[in-house]
Amino acid sequence: MALGRPVVVLLGPQGSGKSTAVIQACSSFMEQVLYIQNEPNASASWMNPRWNPGRQAPKLITYLAPDGVHDNLLHAVSQAERGAAGGHIKAAVLDTLSTHADKRIREILRKNPQLRSNGRAWDQLSNELMWLVDRLVATQLAVFLIGHEHQPEWKQRGENGPRYFVPGGIDVPGQQLGKRLNRLCDVVCRVKLEPGADGRNRRVLARDELDTDWPTKDRWDVITNGMELNLEAVCRAIVQRQREAGVT
Repeated sequence: MALGRPVVVLLGPQGSGKSTAVIQACSSFMEQVLYIQNEPNASASWMNPRWNPGRQAPKLITYLAPDGVHDNLLHAVSQAERGAAGGHIKAAVLDTLSTHADKRIREILRKNPQLRSNGRAWDQLSNELMWLVDRLVATQLAVFLIGHEHQPEWKQRGENGPRYFVPGGIDVPGQQLGKRLNRLCDVVCRVKLEPGADGRNRRVLARDELDTDWPTKDRWDVITNGMELNLEAVCRAIVQRQREAGVT
């Protein structure tokens, strides 16, 4: 059974179980998942019988080279569109959005180094990536955008310019891209590791509306701070709220 059409940004530190959470959410329809991988061995956990007992393989697109990044993702999005139209794809996963954005900004600056000084490289990245993500969302698939996180920090404009605060969030180049992604999605899920009673770390979701260091998003009010990471339950709650609100 598919999960409807939630759009989820999932961020957290390395090893916090982000990919595993998506695998578990999609385990009942794995062969209808388009998995877009741009990190070495990122797909290995998808075949782990602990998380995917049936060992059904998703439809895998892998691109690891530092060149042709935009064209590779465009190809993957086109496959998602065809799969959605034909009814054989129910979910699309990009693992990770952070790695894609980092590769692409390096590629842009390598080809046009003059774009660094006026900030237009980051504008180009933001516009083209949002165009592709918009196309993914328009397929009405369940969309999972996995990302690394960056820590909150103070920065300074120029050598003597004013200092400004950048809150924690998904690790992508430039500030505008992260903001645009947040506006588009249903939830921004931040995964935290907290010590459990048995001494092992628990994977939980962080949501605190008063936390300006780590702003998150929950359009449908389905996440409570500290709840166990269960992405399938989150997605099904989103779909239920969408139905109640008359969103089809």
